[in-house]
Amino acid sequence: EYARAWPDRASLNHYLKQHFGPDRLRQWLKQGEDQHALEGMLFSELALMVVDKKLFARHYVRIFNDASALTLFAESRTTLRMFLDDCRLARNEVIARQPLTSAQLMLLNVQYQQIVRPIQRAYAEKRTRVNPASFLLADERELRQFWETARLKDRQAGGDKHEISESIEPPRKRPPRTPEEREQLISGTLWAGVGVMTRR
Repeated sequence: EYARAWPDRASLNHYLKQHFGPDRLRQWLKQGEDQHALEGMLFSELALMVVDKKLFARHYVRIFNDASALTLFAESRTTLRMFLDDCRLARNEVIARQPLTSAQLMLLNVQYQQIVRPIQRAYAEKRTRVNPASFLLADERELRQFWETARLKDRQAGGDKHEISESIEPPRKRPPRTPEEREQLISGTLWAGVGVMTRR
């Protein structure tokens, strides 16, 4: 679905810059493979690109409107967000080489089925190009490589510690200057101008 929402990297990067800020985009591009921003994102940031209120309504509600799945909360988006956050916590434990308990594994299995079933149905009906079943075909070497890469990215990013947000919050603009700050800025600029004039 990312490909439909943003058909090329330029449009994706423009969206990310606009909604997350140029600093975050630069960080993702630096950490991502082949300068791809999505590759540089944390799990929680990628999940936010799905469960953000506006993006979900625009691109994903038609996939997750399955009445038999994601029913823990009244809104499927809220259920999906909570399930993905449980996945984030379990993922963090795997990255830290901590074994998951049998209860965690059972919960993950139930949540996985709830998340994947609507996507698999959408794939069968040609409403998405993503086939969840294909991800289960990875061999042991590919899985080991995946977790090695995940651990490296996690170290570079300082961990994925924050709960998945409700929606994307664009970077805050600088608060307006106080009268004292304005006066200081004007005074500093004037003195710099005087310094330039006296050197001539």
